[in-house]
Amino acid sequence: MQLNNILFERGTSTLTQDSYAELERLGKFLLENPKVEIELQGHTSNEGDATKNMELSAQRVKSVKNYLASKQINENRIKTKAFGSQNPIAPNDTEESKKKNRRVEFIILKK
Repeated sequence: MQLNNILFERGTSTLTQDSYAELERLGKFLLENPKVEIELQGHTSNEGDATKNMELSAQRVKSVKNYLASKQINENRIKTKAFGSQNPIAPNDTEESKKKNRRVEFIILKK
């Protein structure tokens, strides 16, 4: 599942204010379902160095994980995986499509 409106300052892992509503929904879901374990997956556009994009996607999912942990979600329930620009969902040919590729998704590992 893609998390909508999880936004970061450009080129950083700093969450923007617009991200908190979606993160609150995910946190609420995890609190209401204490046995659920998830994997957060970070993605970037293809702009810039591939190695740096991989690092950036790892830092971004770590930021989301840290936010959830600050809301009393046990960190052991949250795995992270970085993909950099390896799995685009849109062509990287316009700024709008690149924005779609800069995303955080999650999958449920355990119910």
